[in-house]
Amino acid sequence: MSFIDHVSIIEDPRKGINVKYDFIDILFLAFSAVISGAKGWQDIEYFGHDKLDWLRLHRPFKQGIPVDDTIARIIRAISPDQFNQALINWVSEVRLR
Repeated sequence: MSFIDHVSIIEDPRKGINVKYDFIDILFLAFSAVISGAKGWQDIEYFGHDKLDWLRLHRPFKQGIPVDDTIARIIRAISPDQFNQALINWVSEVRLR
């Protein structure tokens, strides 16, 4: 299973209103940015703009990159337990390869 498959278990905390950006796109953006050295929400946004072509090799990013406040609001609303379990499952699988 891929990283995307594993994080797909995380419930999107948004309730259908103002859902402009794909939830999995935002998770992929945030994770990619952080493992590339991003240290905050603005860094994640800047990474997204700078690496959009690369990101689109893996996810559609149809609406482009959200602003840092949107990224922060969505990531903060995620269930920590679901996020933790998704990452544990993914890392466990990677170690077995």
